[in-house]
Amino acid sequence: MLGPVREHPQNPVLEADQPWEENAASTRGIQPTTAVYDEKDGLFKIWYTLLQSGTQEGGGIAYATSRDGIQWTKPNLGLIEFAGRQHNNLCRLESFGSLVRGLHLIRDPRADAPDRRFKAIGVWPQHEDGTWYGGWLGIAYSTDGLTWHQAERGLREGAGGGRPACIWDDRLQRYVLFHRQLTERALPSEKKRYIVRQESTDLRNWTPRQTVLNPMNATWPELESMNVFLHHGVYLGLAYMLENDKRGEMEVHLFSSRDGHDWEPVAPDKALISRGIRGDFDDQLVYCCHPVIKEDQVYLFYAGARYPHTPGSEPIGDGGNSVSFLPGRRGRYSSRPNRVGLATLPADRFAGLHADEPWGAFLTRPLLVEGDELYINGDIDRE
Repeated sequence: MLGPVREHPQNPVLEADQPWEENAASTRGIQPTTAVYDEKDGLFKIWYTLLQSGTQEGGGIAYATSRDGIQWTKPNLGLIEFAGRQHNNLCRLESFGSLVRGLHLIRDPRADAPDRRFKAIGVWPQHEDGTWYGGWLGIAYSTDGLTWHQAERGLREGAGGGRPACIWDDRLQRYVLFHRQLTERALPSEKKRYIVRQESTDLRNWTPRQTVLNPMNATWPELESMNVFLHHGVYLGLAYMLENDKRGEMEVHLFSSRDGHDWEPVAPDKALISRGIRGDFDDQLVYCCHPVIKEDQVYLFYAGARYPHTPGSEPIGDGGNSVSFLPGRRGRYSSRPNRVGLATLPADRFAGLHADEPWGAFLTRPLLVEGDELYINGDIDRE
């Protein structure tokens, strides 16, 4: 069974609400790209994308902080001009100004040079004339997480599409990257999303893509992306399960792996974070989930939205009344933008076994214990 995930009653905890976010607020909203807890500052820190439409297509990467993960401050960084305003909380990419498309921190626990305290993948590289290396991911580094520098050789050959997750595996002494295959370069009939893996020792040269998770599930036939992290030596994946043909729905499921190659669903057909009930901010899409482990609590910051992922899907209703989307992108997203929600669960309680009530037992596979002690992580009610 999955752990006791609780969605916060004040959800959504973060949304587009500032003057420079007006375009995002009226169209596609915001989407978290990375969240961390900085013990030195005693702050939750989140980076999120302004999902703009129209003249501000692509938006930018913004930054916010919080003491509790619920009430957020959007500081005036004053780094770039955006939507006609210098007063904003947007991060900067040196040489190009606005940082757009994505910023996913690379989980690397090793001490590094101060100017590379933060590393990130997903910064789409630009040519000098401002055009894109379409379909590829770039690497960037930063001292403070606010002003970023694109790493040498901006184009990272081998890195693919989707929302990537990159971690340092100390056992392999390599970076391990998980991302969606390049649907941008596939034929329309082949645009099925699944997860591939690559490795690198230097964040420049990558091994060939290897498929590691393709659901082949009738209910959730595609994987939009998967946020992967190591926890007590086990790979855990927050998978964004997608049905893109009829329902246009997406929700977060939990997968696990011992080696990062062979993955299994922890609770098949059961979401770790499910879509909300009709009328909630997340009643169609739940995705972009970023875990932060602080003391004895896991904080899961995720994106939620009320429009279907599939442009041609039937719109959902409000209070029993059908809602018709106006022509164009603005009409499709209007009043239903992405917002950021928070769900929590106790640390080390992602999943477990539960005996029958009032007394019961469960049988595990044989366990090979190395050493003289065996620790059981359990909640035992003696009454």
